[in-house]
Amino acid sequence: MTTMEGLIVDTTVVFDGGDRYVGEWPCGKGTLYSINNGMTVGEFEEGVPNGQCIHYKTNGSIYEGDMSEGLYFGKGRYWTLAGNVITGDFFNGTATGRDTMYYQTGTIYVGSMLDKKPHGEGMSVSRFRLKNRPLIYTTDSEIYHFYIGNYINGRRDKGILYKVTTPSNTVIYAGSIYFESYYRREPLPAEVAPYDIERLYFTLLQKKPLFPSPELSEEQLQFIHENCRYEEWNRGKLKKR
Repeated sequence: MTTMEGLIVDTTVVFDGGDRYVGEWPCGKGTLYSINNGMTVGEFEEGVPNGQCIHYKTNGSIYEGDMSEGLYFGKGRYWTLAGNVITGDFFNGTATGRDTMYYQTGTIYVGSMLDKKPHGEGMSVSRFRLKNRPLIYTTDSEIYHFYIGNYINGRRDKGILYKVTTPSNTVIYAGSIYFESYYRREPLPAEVAPYDIERLYFTLLQKKPLFPSPELSEEQLQFIHENCRYEEWNRGKLKKR
């Protein structure tokens, strides 16, 4: 293929190893198909993702956001097939920096992350329904666990865990945690809770990014159905939102 300087053409390029790029060359919008790495749609420079992209990985995970030299780099959103969602800072191909993580279990984490795991200062809030359970403390219907402190490699370390019932916003107790284990528990009055925990939870929940649904060609859809476990995403898309 021959191009004049400054000229952008639509073309197909097959790289060593079998990866195939279809789109504007040498820079512009296109699609990169890779049996090993999945499909990337977005902005490219000479077949390398650079700019806003969506990456459908072969393990079923999906990334949408900034990419640089083929890596996640900048602001982005990341969905796993299991239902976890990460939004915020990405560095060198993974969630690292200030991020929010929505776990499939319903727990929400906000804070520092390293390689897709909470690491450093952060907080998490979890919601539990008390239906069909004995209500020992109050007649409230739900309880929230709110933790604020430090994390190491995804685990809580050196912080305070509050247990709060709603709608009365009563603190059942608060206790210190050291590496996922209580080492002190103290009954405390409701006003010690640092936030309105229920409002915090739903405010964060409203910011959860929706599953990306771009218009895809038949060729793109066929590729991700065959190589990126997209059928499983398609079946559970509404649930994962």
